[in-house]
Amino acid sequence: MLPRMKEQVQSTKVLENYPTTLKPVEVPAPYHVENGKMVLKPATSKLWGIASWCCLVSVSLFCKIFLKLCTSSTTVYNEESFLELLMDPKRTRPILTVSNHTSTIDDPLIWGSLPLR
Repeated sequence: MLPRMKEQVQSTKVLENYPTTLKPVEVPAPYHVENGKMVLKPATSKLWGIASWCCLVSVSLFCKIFLKLCTSSTTVYNEESFLELLMDPKRTRPILTVSNHTSTIDDPLIWGSLPLR
């Protein structure tokens, strides 16, 4: 792996009483400098897309099997409106889900409750 060059990055949070300075900093691997700001590179490689799809499908199928075999019933409120929004071909913004507690299983279980298409 080649060493990364130090690039000039300007802080985006500059207080008005403090002078703006440019300091050389090392930009970590998944980021790049764009217009003086450090931004995350989008994952656009074909391998990343295939791996991401495989991960999403396998987790969804596992959760679908879990919901069928390990629960007596599953109720998803507002499922029709959620599916309508999810499948909208004109949608340009991502969908953000929010939980009222700390959990990492909510979204995968929602994926498992979605109908196969």
